[in-house]
Amino acid sequence: NQLMAMPEVELASAMLVTPGQFIYNDLAMYKEGEDMDRATGIRFTYADDNYLQTLKIKLLAGRALTMADTAVQENTAKLVINETALKSLRIPVEEAPGKVLRSQFRDRDFTFTIVGVMQDFNFEKLGSSIDPFAVTIAAPNELAQVVADVESGDYGAFLQKAEALWKSTVPSLPFEFSFLDQDFEKLYLSEQTLSRIISAFTFMAILISCLGLFGLSAFTAEQRTKEIGVRKILGANTGSIVVLLSREFVSLVILSLLIASPLAWWGMKKWLENFAYQVDLGWEVFLMTALVAVGVAFFTVSFQSVKA
Repeated sequence: NQLMAMPEVELASAMLVTPGQFIYNDLAMYKEGEDMDRATGIRFTYADDNYLQTLKIKLLAGRALTMADTAVQENTAKLVINETALKSLRIPVEEAPGKVLRSQFRDRDFTFTIVGVMQDFNFEKLGSSIDPFAVTIAAPNELAQVVADVESGDYGAFLQKAEALWKSTVPSLPFEFSFLDQDFEKLYLSEQTLSRIISAFTFMAILISCLGLFGLSAFTAEQRTKEIGVRKILGANTGSIVVLLSREFVSLVILSLLIASPLAWWGMKKWLENFAYQVDLGWEVFLMTALVAVGVAFFTVSFQSVKA
C-alpha cells in the first residue's frame, strides 16, 4: 500500500512467483460429474487481488480475485483460470465462472470455484508451451515478492525511495530488486551463448576455408601460368580465364552445399523441436547461404586468377 502511494507507481501486486520463474504448485483437477481419471493437471500460483491488473493480463469472463476470496475453509479456494485449462477441462469460457473443480491428493479432498477466466500468456520462457494455469488469492504474509508497474523518468531516484521505504517497513530483510524484462532476458542466456559460439566458429570456418582456397588457387595459377599465357596470346580475355580457373573450385563448393544443406536442415529441424514456438525453415535460408558460400569462394579464387 505504501509503494502504491508513491507517484511513480501505477499499481503493485504481491505474488509467490513472478512471470518467468518456475511454478512448482500443481494439482490434477476435474469438473463435477467426472473423477480423477479425467482430471487435468493445472499449475497454480498464489497472489493478491492486483495480480491481473499489474501484469496487464486480460480478463475474458467473470471477475478478478479479491481479498474476500481468501479461503475460509481448509482445502477450498477461488480461482482465476486460463483458457488452456478450460479447453482441457472441456468447459466453455462463458460458462466457466461459478463452475466447481475438485481434486484428491494424499487422502485429502480439494474444492475450487472458478470466479474468472484470464487470457493465455507465457508465464515461462517461450520455449515452453502454455500449460493449464490458475491463480488463487493468498494472505500477504504468504507472498514473497512484489511486482510494481512503474513510470519514471529517473529510475535511480525511484529505486532509492523504494529502498528507503523497504528498510523502514522490513529492516531485517535486504532490499533486492530486478527489472522484469531483464529477468525474461536471462531465460534466453543459453540460446544467446549458443548463438555467439556458432557465430565465432562459423567465422573461423569461413576464414580457414578462404585461406585454403586462396592457397590452392595461387598454386593452380602458378602451375597454369604457361597455359594462361598461351590463351591470352590466342585472344582469351581476363574474364574467360577467371571463369576457367574458378570453375573447378566453385563446382566443389556447390557439391559440398548439396551434401551439407540436407544435413543442416535435418539438424535444425531436430533442434527446433525443443521449442513450442518455431520459425519455419524455408528454402530461402539455404538459397541465401548457398549464394554467400559460392560468392565468397568465387571472390577468393578470382583474386588470384586476375593476378595470374
